[in-house]
Amino acid sequence: MSFRIGIDIGNFDTKTQHTNTPSGYVQYSVKPALAKEYLKYKGNYYAPTVNRFEYVKDKTENERALILSLFAIAKEIMFKAKQDGCTNDAQIQDYIKNIGSISIGVGLPVGDFTKLKDKTNDYYISNLGIDRIEFNYLGYDYKLTLEKCTTFPQDLLPVAANRDCMIAQKYKKYLIIGIGGQTVDLIPVIEGIPVAEMCSSLRLGVRKMFTDIINYLDINYGISLGEDTIESVIKKDPTALSDDMKNSVYVQADMHAKKIINACVQKGFNFIEYPVVYYGGGCLLLKEYLESIKDVSVYEFLDDVNANAKFYAEKIRG
Repeated sequence: MSFRIGIDIGNFDTKTQHTNTPSGYVQYSVKPALAKEYLKYKGNYYAPTVNRFEYVKDKTENERALILSLFAIAKEIMFKAKQDGCTNDAQIQDYIKNIGSISIGVGLPVGDFTKLKDKTNDYYISNLGIDRIEFNYLGYDYKLTLEKCTTFPQDLLPVAANRDCMIAQKYKKYLIIGIGGQTVDLIPVIEGIPVAEMCSSLRLGVRKMFTDIINYLDINYGISLGEDTIESVIKKDPTALSDDMKNSVYVQADMHAKKIINACVQKGFNFIEYPVVYYGGGCLLLKEYLESIKDVSVYEFLDDVNANAKFYAEKIRG
């Protein structure tokens, strides 16, 4: 049995078709006793953490993308095993054992695609494709061979090839604004083709916003908070913060959304000429604030944060 998996390694979360994992982990020499989730690879243990890694433009420079990809592969296979009726450990292990090979699809920002495509493919082939890769996830043994790796431009496929995206279907010209953990990708599209020379990445992702808000609260209230707490406040989840502190977070989030749109204008994008498709978890987090910006009158939000991975998996079938 072969398996096809789309892997979208963002600076905030790593996604497959059906799973999300924070893009950060802690390495241990022994099995972490309190970890709800762990992976063992080449004698070391790894447990995900909400303390995400710092931004790296070229993810092939270290093994982090490999470890995050192993988490993604293991979790997607386990999801499918349970979906196909496996209900106990023995059934799940047998299901995994019957997978002889996998094909993966991964993504790169449009602006970096030409430069890093071959290097990214080589990274996965050299790490996953030469020998049979073996690792353990939550006690389940995985022994897999990489059959194929294909690299795609991220954020483009879920929009341009998405029949449910009304703006992509209606307009010949539009702008994709993809807000991720560390960057905001700007992808102008004309008749389904990205205008490569106008694509750019801004260092204005949600983690930049989190840092700014954390610094603001530290200066004005003398408290130090984590990114996860700031995210909870913006999502209107219950927290112990005072109303005054929460209002400060809302104001800062609104300012960040406006900063993103102002940066688009500075890049030469006229929102009368370019309707906007917002994509990515950052867009959903800032939806309330982006919707309040009057300069952008024609827009659409795509709310499936796993869409990149789904389209990667679909396209590698050919």
